[in-house]
Amino acid sequence: MKKLLIFILVVMAATVASIMALRPDQRSDLEKFREAMNFAIFDQYTDSAYGYSLTYPTFFQKEEYPDPANGHAQFGYHAHNLNLVIECQVGATNQHKAPRGDFIDTGSVKFTDDYKYYSHHILKENHCFILTFYYPRRAENAVGRIIYRIKKWKPFSEKKLTLGNQEP
Repeated sequence: MKKLLIFILVVMAATVASIMALRPDQRSDLEKFREAMNFAIFDQYTDSAYGYSLTYPTFFQKEEYPDPANGHAQFGYHAHNLNLVIECQVGATNQHKAPRGDFIDTGSVKFTDDYKYYSHHILKENHCFILTFYYPRRAENAVGRIIYRIKKWKPFSEKKLTLGNQEP
């Protein structure tokens, strides 16, 4: 009798577990994306022409253009009803009216209030480096890690001073 009771309990537990495992994920695409961003790994891109670097989630894809501009790099994620783009542009400082050498700019994308942008501008050696992230307004709570990296962006590695035989 004891063996029969244990067998029935095991069968019931296995049935409940299989029902739970086979139940489809009912979260929205945005909820799934928000959770995935908590564990996202970032990769680094370094531009060969200007030497700047930026980081982007590894699930973003580099987007190539037929006539690429020198110093332009763009990475995008276009899936699960989301369109996200990280873009870096380089231009001469005389083309950009900047209030100071390092500043943040945010706002709505022209022609659509559904999308926002977050830009970090850095002026260096007669060039303006602009890293911009475009994202849907509804996804703002899910992309905080990307926005943080844009905000803290340092496009050029800082060399560390070492003393004697110490490693950097």
